Amino acid sequence: ELMIKAKEEEELEFKSFLEFARARFKSTASPLRKCFFIFCTHLPKRFVLEHNFQNMVSQLLRLLDSLESLLFQENVVSEELEELLSSTVEEYYSSSESFVDPSSLTLQLSMSRSKCLSVLKTLGHSLEELELPSVMNQRSIVEFCFQTASLIFCTASTSYKK
Repeated sequence: ELMIKAKEEEELEFKSFLEFARARFKSTASPLRKCFFIFCTHLPKRFVLEHNFQNMVSQLLRLLDSLESLLFQENVVSEELEELLSSTVEEYYSSSESFVDPSSLTLQLSMSRSKCLSVLKTLGHSLEELELPSVMNQRSIVEFCFQTASLIFCTASTSYKK
C-alpha cells in the first residue's frame, strides 16, 4: 500500500502558472461564448437595442479570440504572466522599472485583459435591469423565463400518450 501511494505521489505533476492559466481559459471561454450567444438569441429585442448589447458581445468575442491567440503563443513566460494577472494593468506597469516595448507580448496580453474586463463589467451592468435570479438552478430559471416571457407557445403533440 505504501508503494502505491509513493508511486501516485511521484506521478503527480504540478502545472506551471501558464499551463494553469491556459487550461482555465479553455474551460471558461467556451461556456462564456455560448452564454452570450444564448443571450443575444433570447434577450428581448428592446433590451438588446437599448443597451447596444450585440455590439458589446461582438467586441467581447473578438477580445476573447485575441486574448486566446496571445495566451497560447509559444513565447509566453509563465512568471511574467503570473505577475501580470496578479495586479492591475496600472500596478504592473508602474512597478516595471524598464521601458515597456509597445509591441511586447506582455503589453498586448495586458491590454486585451483590461479591455475584456471592461466590456464584461459594462455587460454586467447592462444585465442588472433584467433582474436575473441570484441563484441559478433549473427552478429559478424556469420561473424567471415564465415571468419575463411575452408569449408562450404550447403544443399538445407531446402530451398524447398511448
